[in-house]
Amino acid sequence: MRSQVFEDLNINTYDLSVDMLDVHADRNTFHRFDKFNAKYNPVGESSLREIYLKTDNYVRGKYFAAILKVINVILS
Repeated sequence: MRSQVFEDLNINTYDLSVDMLDVHADRNTFHRFDKFNAKYNPVGESSLREIYLKTDNYVRGKYFAAILKVINVILS
């Protein structure tokens, strides 16, 4: 499923960057729900949010947990 999503989006996982994901927020993002909602969907695709940023998905949040572990290590 994951590879199919990237294939459908014509994205190579090695090309991903913060700029491409378009999830960085500035102070105006939190004052307007439409801007916040747009930033909540990596690359503007809700399918990526469903796979990587939710806990109630097919893999029961495995990818989200891995992301949080990396962030925890970085912040420690």
